[in-house]
Amino acid sequence: MTPPGDDEPDVEPSPPPSHQPSNGGGPAREDDDDDAPDVGPVPTASNGSGGGGANSDSDLDSDEDGEDEDADVDAEDGPIPPPVESEAALRHHTKLVSALSIDPSGARFVTGSYDYNVNIHDFAGMDARLRPFRSFEGVEGCPVRDLAWSISGDRFLMATTAFFPKLFDRDGNMVEEFIKGDQYLVDPKRTKGHTAPLSSISWHPTDRNRFLTAAGDSTVRIWDVTNKRSHLEVIPLKSRRRGTSGAQSSAGVRTAVTAARFSRDASKIACIAQDGALRVYSAKGPFVNPTVTWDEAHEPGTETAGLLWRADDKSIVTRGYDGMVKIWDLRATKGPVAARGGFSAMAPESDVCLSPDERLIVVGTAGERGGGGRKAEPAALVFLDAQDLSVRKVAEVVAGGNITSDIPAGVVRVTWHPRLNQVFCSTGGGDVGVRVFYGKGSMRGALQSVGRAVRKKRVDEMEGLLMGWVCGCWPILTPAATLRGEVTSVKRKREKDHATRLAVRKPEAPATGQGKAGKIGYSLHEQLLKPYIKQDLRRLDDPREAFLRHAEEAEQNPTFIAPAYSKTQPKPVFDYQALEDEEHESKRRAVEEGEKAKAEGRSG
Repeated sequence: MTPPGDDEPDVEPSPPPSHQPSNGGGPAREDDDDDAPDVGPVPTASNGSGGGGANSDSDLDSDEDGEDEDADVDAEDGPIPPPVESEAALRHHTKLVSALSIDPSGARFVTGSYDYNVNIHDFAGMDARLRPFRSFEGVEGCPVRDLAWSISGDRFLMATTAFFPKLFDRDGNMVEEFIKGDQYLVDPKRTKGHTAPLSSISWHPTDRNRFLTAAGDSTVRIWDVTNKRSHLEVIPLKSRRRGTSGAQSSAGVRTAVTAARFSRDASKIACIAQDGALRVYSAKGPFVNPTVTWDEAHEPGTETAGLLWRADDKSIVTRGYDGMVKIWDLRATKGPVAARGGFSAMAPESDVCLSPDERLIVVGTAGERGGGGRKAEPAALVFLDAQDLSVRKVAEVVAGGNITSDIPAGVVRVTWHPRLNQVFCSTGGGDVGVRVFYGKGSMRGALQSVGRAVRKKRVDEMEGLLMGWVCGCWPILTPAATLRGEVTSVKRKREKDHATRLAVRKPEAPATGQGKAGKIGYSLHEQLLKPYIKQDLRRLDDPREAFLRHAEEAEQNPTFIAPAYSKTQPKPVFDYQALEDEEHESKRRAVEEGEKAKAEGRSG
C-alpha cells in the first residue's frame, strides 16, 4: 500500500524523524524484514543490528559495557509498539458501523450502525463466535451517529439522526430519553433541545452526570442526566462563511456542528463545524464568542468527526472528511503545527485516536478499487508520529472469511484502549463489522473470547431430535404442559429474568409533602389571591348526604315523575309483592338444599 501523503502536491511532506531507519524512505510494514524495526529508535551496534563504519572501537567497547542501560533507555524513550500482530473480526451488522465505544474497564464495548441497530458485546461472556449478548434498535428508522460510554462504565449515551439523545444502562435498557427542541422557534437559545439531527455526543471528563451534544442546528448543548426536560447551557455558532448549510438568521449564518469535545481538565470546549472552522470556548462561559478560532481548519462543506484533546489541554488533533490530519496548538493561532493529507475517509464519522502514551496517532483509511490502470489498495490503519505526522507503521485491514465483494472495505472509527492495549476499528464497505487488533503486550479483551470454544449441546438437549431421527417419528409435545412459573429453556429463563428486572425497577415516586392535590407547587400569586377565591369543597361531601339534602324539597315540589300521575294516581302505590316472592323463593331453596345434603349423608 502506498503511504498516505506521497501523492499530495498541496501538502508539504514532513521530513522523516532522525531515529527512523533508512529503508528506502517508506514506512515500516508488517512484511518488512525482521532486521528493520517497525517502531522505535534504530538499534545500536551492541544489539546486533550494525552501526556502520562511523563507530570507533572505543564506541563499540562502551556499547558492549552498557548494553543493558541502553536497552532500558530505548524501551523508555520509544513509543508503545502498535499491537497489530493478530486480529479478531466481528461481523454482526449489515451496514456501515458508524459508532464504537469501549467502557473504561475494557470488559464491554458497544457498536452502532447505519442499520439502526446497537450491539453490546461482553468479552467475558463471548465465545469464539464473538456474538453480542444484546442487540436492539436505538431509534426506529434512524442511523446511529455516535456512542459514548460513561467514565464510571455503568451507562452509555447514543446519538442518532433523531433530534434527541438517549441514555442506556450497562445492559442496554433505556434509562432516559431527553427532550427534542421546538422546530418552529428561530432562536436556538429559546429551544430546550436540538432541532436537527445529532452528530456527536461525549461525556464530561470529571462529572459523571453531564455530557455534551452537537447537532445540525448550529448549536452545542450541555446536558445533565437528572434533567431530561431541558439543557443546561447552549453554545450557538455563527459562521463567517455563506453557503455552508443554507440557513441564515439574524444572529449570523448557521452551520452544522459535526463534533464537540471537553478538554481533559474540563476547562475548555472545542467544536468544529461544516464551515471548516475550529472553535475553542471557555467551559465557564459566557458562550458568546470563542477564545480561539481557526477559520480554515478543514475544507468547508465537509464533515469533520475526528476531534480530540491531548493530555496537556493545549493541543488538539483533528481528522476531516477532506483526507487531512492536523495538529493544533492554542498558543499558535495562525495555523496548524503539523498537517498531512492523503487519508481517504470511508464515511463522515471517520475519526482519529491517540496511543496510550500519546506518541502515536492512529488513522483509518478507506480502500480503493482497482481498474483503469490503478492498483487496488486495501483499507489500512496508519500509525503516525504525534510530533511531525510521519508514517511509523501501516497495518492493512483486508476482507476475511467468506467476503467476496469487490467493494473495498474502509475503516471508520478507531480506538486504542489503554488497559487492554488493543486497537478497535469499525469498518464499512465490502467488509462490515468491527476489528480488534492485539499483540504480545495485550491483555484480556479479545484474548478472553477468541480462544473459548463454542459450547456443545448436551445429550438431553438432543434426545428428542435423536429419537425422531432413529424411530422415524417425533415425540408429541403438549403445549403449556409445564407447571406454572417453571422455565425449561435457558433462553426463556434469561428472557424471564430480564422482564423481572424491568418490573422491579423502582418507578418515579410521586410528589409528597405540602401542596395542592398532592403536588408541590405553591407560588406567591396563589397565596395573594387565595382569600378572594371561593373554594369548591363539593369533592369532600358524602354523596348519600348530598342526595338526602334535597329529599324534602323534591317531595314538596316534584318535577319529573309525580306530575305525570297527579290526576290518575295522586298518592303513589308501590308493589311490594316482588320483594315478598323473592324472599319466599330464597327460603324455599335453602330448605331444599338442606334436605339434599341430609340425603347424601345417609347414602354415604
